[in-house]
Amino acid sequence: EFAMSHFAGIFFSSTCIMLFYSIIKRNRPFIEPRSVIAGLFAGTLWGIAQCAWFAANKNLGLVIAFPIISTGPGVVANLWGI
Repeated sequence: EFAMSHFAGIFFSSTCIMLFYSIIKRNRPFIEPRSVIAGLFAGTLWGIAQCAWFAANKNLGLVIAFPIISTGPGVVANLWGI
């Protein structure tokens, strides 16, 4: 129920920022072509994670879901680093 407003707000904000940047650069914005696919992939992964967080909050409750969400990425990063 929150996902649509959450993602719509992010989409409209980033669109306005890009339009403002394009106006400032006089319709010649600098965009690194190699980073576009990586950015889309990262955004997709982030969107899936946000949806999973919303589902976890709904099913588990905030008291249980928040510690998992806040410590999980750190644990994965530490294991990846080892």
